[in-house]
Amino acid sequence: MNAIAAWLYALMVYLAPPDKLAAAPQLQGWEETASEKQARYEEIAQALYHVTYAPETKSLFGGKHGRARTAATLLAIAFMESGFAKDVDKGPCSKQRPPGMDCDGGQAAGLGQIRLVDGATIQPIHGVEGKTQKDIFGDRELMFRIQLFMVTKSFASCRRYGADWALNVYASGSCTRSKKAQKVPGDGLLKGQLVHEPDGLGAGRARLMLARRLLERSPIPGPDAEYLYRPEAPAPSPDAMRQIGSPTQAAAFLARP
Repeated sequence: MNAIAAWLYALMVYLAPPDKLAAAPQLQGWEETASEKQARYEEIAQALYHVTYAPETKSLFGGKHGRARTAATLLAIAFMESGFAKDVDKGPCSKQRPPGMDCDGGQAAGLGQIRLVDGATIQPIHGVEGKTQKDIFGDRELMFRIQLFMVTKSFASCRRYGADWALNVYASGSCTRSKKAQKVPGDGLLKGQLVHEPDGLGAGRARLMLARRLLERSPIPGPDAEYLYRPEAPAPSPDAMRQIGSPTQAAAFLARP
C-alpha cells in the first residue's frame, strides 16, 4: 500500500473504527472481525487510489492536490451513503436493514449507492452501459469510476448555484427541485434571492463538509504527480520480496518487464 492508499485507509479507520464496529452488534450473515474489516478497508482504499490517481482520470479539482481532494470527496460520499458496511460493499444489501437504510429498497449498489435504470447502468447517467448490480458489487474500481462520473456531472450542473450546491444532483437528481416550504439564501446564480431549499442540499452539503474535514485532518501526501497509479509497473508483493534474497537479486527482479 503506497502513501496515498495508506492515507485513505487511515481516514476510513477514523470514520468507521474497525475495532469498535466489530465489537458492536452486526447484521446476521455479515459479521466481521476487526482484522477482517481492516483487510477490506485496505482493498477499498487501494481501489479508490487506482481510480482517482490513474493518469487518464479527470479530477474534480485542480491544483497539486486535486486528485487527493477528489479521492476525499468520493470517500466522504461513500461513508455517508454506506458506513463502509460489508453488505453494502459486497452485496446484496441485507434485508435486515430498516427502511431508509436499505439501499433504496435494494435498488442501489456499492459504497456509493449507485442507482440503476431498469436493472443496469446507462451511459448518460453512469458513464458506462449495461453494468448490473452484480457487476458493481463485484468490482470496486468500477463502482468508484461510476461514482466519480456521477459526481462530476453533479458538479458541472450545480456548482454555478454555489459550492455547497455541487452535489445536489447526486443526492436528489436535481440542482434546484424542492418539495420543501423552508427557504434558504441563494448563492451563485441565485445570489441575493430566497429560494425553496433544494431536496438534495442538506445531504450534498453534509458530504462536502465531511470531505473538507478529512482533508484538514492530516497532511496530504503529494503532490499528486508523485503518486500516479501505473498498473503496468506494480510494486512487488511482500511475499515476492522475501523470495528475492540479495540486493543483486532484488535489482534483477525489479528490472524484469
